[in-house]
Amino acid sequence: MVPPFSKRLITDIVPAIRWTISEYTFDLNAIEDDMASAETDISWVSVMDRLEIIDAPLSLVYHIVLHLCKVVDSPELREAKAEILEEVLVILGRRQQSLDIYKAIKTLQDGPQWSTLTAPQQGILNTALLEAKLGGVALPRADKDRFNAINICLSQLSDSYSKNLMDAIKSSSLLVHERCQLDGLPLSQLALLAQNAQEDGHAGATAANGPWKLSLDELTFTAVLEACSNAATREMLYRARQTKDGLYANESIMKEQQQLQQGRTRLINLGSIANKNITDTVQAQAREISRELHVKCIAKSSVELQELQAFAAAHGQLTPLESWDFHYWARQMRQDKFGIDDEALRAYFPLPTVLTRLFDFVSKVFGLRMERLDGFEQGWHPDVQLYQIRDLETTGEPLIAQLYLDLYSRPLDKQGGAWIDILVTRSTVLRSEKLQAPLPVFALSLNQPPQIAGDLPSLMTFAQVESLFYTVGLVVHSALAQSSLNTLAPLESIGWEAASLTGHLLQNFCYHRETIQTMSSHVETGECLPDKLFDKILAARTFMAASTFVINYHSLGSFRQCLYHTSGPAWDSTPE
Repeated sequence: MVPPFSKRLITDIVPAIRWTISEYTFDLNAIEDDMASAETDISWVSVMDRLEIIDAPLSLVYHIVLHLCKVVDSPELREAKAEILEEVLVILGRRQQSLDIYKAIKTLQDGPQWSTLTAPQQGILNTALLEAKLGGVALPRADKDRFNAINICLSQLSDSYSKNLMDAIKSSSLLVHERCQLDGLPLSQLALLAQNAQEDGHAGATAANGPWKLSLDELTFTAVLEACSNAATREMLYRARQTKDGLYANESIMKEQQQLQQGRTRLINLGSIANKNITDTVQAQAREISRELHVKCIAKSSVELQELQAFAAAHGQLTPLESWDFHYWARQMRQDKFGIDDEALRAYFPLPTVLTRLFDFVSKVFGLRMERLDGFEQGWHPDVQLYQIRDLETTGEPLIAQLYLDLYSRPLDKQGGAWIDILVTRSTVLRSEKLQAPLPVFALSLNQPPQIAGDLPSLMTFAQVESLFYTVGLVVHSALAQSSLNTLAPLESIGWEAASLTGHLLQNFCYHRETIQTMSSHVETGECLPDKLFDKILAARTFMAASTFVINYHSLGSFRQCLYHTSGPAWDSTPE
């Protein structure tokens, strides 16, 4: 069970984690003693089921802490996490590198029981052995110590990097007094920026007259780069966001991460020829995939960018396009070519309506009913909603999962983007006569614009609608997972391309006329999305697709490969 978040006390985190670690240590000692004994019967139940039971408590408590750090960041929470981070990593490292446990799992793989195991069980064993090898189980003691020290340092650096990004967003803002600096921004965005200014102490701020507060959060940044016709404002905000990492020493963190990652890889490769073959094969496959994507996309992307440059020049852009110009002129060209007014389109997708109808759609297609618990007040924020997920196709419509929904942007304490965290995974092993088997618990986080006080509900762009469909698809995948094996339930346990299938399946329904029209309802008239407007959306589906992929995905993926798998200064080639 997940505890009531509203009653959480940050002062409880450290003692709770330390008590859980002490219990975990006792359990690890016991299982290692048993696995080392010649009298122990090595079986799936005595090894894998027992490991699931002893791994569960620390996994649950620590995952909750990690989730809270993403959604309600605070100095006190940071301090608590920093205090227990190394202790958690030490015990998890010991678990990963236990030779007694590794040998027991290897015995299951090599012994006569292998043929009696199901394919999923065999897959779990193979994965466990591979993770142990890559986790340093075969290293000499001195190299293990070095390997573990690197892991701890990398985790601490990653934590510092994330905190620096959040701090940069919190500390960087600009108060705009001249309306001309924000030309092109719709009234809804101006109202949000004026509300930000009000919260910052400017009580008289209005959408029409300002002042307006710009910050580096994703919502504001995207809105300005896409809609603001004032190039100087776009450039100023773009440069501020691009340099926010350096202001908080993240460049030096990336350099250190690169060195440590490569040092860890060298240790694993030196541990055995088999390990080196694994890492070399993975790196070679990644490079080959990257090369193929580059070949397929770069020519088309070049043509798209030339067309965009010509369009911008024809409409008054006197200089070559810069990075802060791309999204603005792409939106202008899209509107000119297909007749799509993004602000008018948003009016057809009020968030509460889309969410309700999407859940109705999930009920019809997948047989899952999403029941909102009215009066729920136990979330980590007052906006958080809790849904019960019931199986409509089973007698009695049993409860099969729970979903926390955190919809709105909070730049001061919540990470940007859209994602799901799996707080509790399905397990039958943890069931007993006195304890019901735990149900999966998910937390879905979005960053929608908050509703302006006394105004219309939050309206969604079409891209935000697609993102909602995708993330709800991931929830559906996890809720419908039928495996009774805990390690197969999380999304992380299978290839991401497979885990995301349901997400992409649901996302593709955004381009199905009947479905998206059902989701839509004009915020003022209640009218569904007109056929002509849907046809325009469909026609524009692949507009600038190659360039968008190169900029948003391929360049960053290539940079990541360079960061971790080369010895050169990867940060010098950071893509803009």
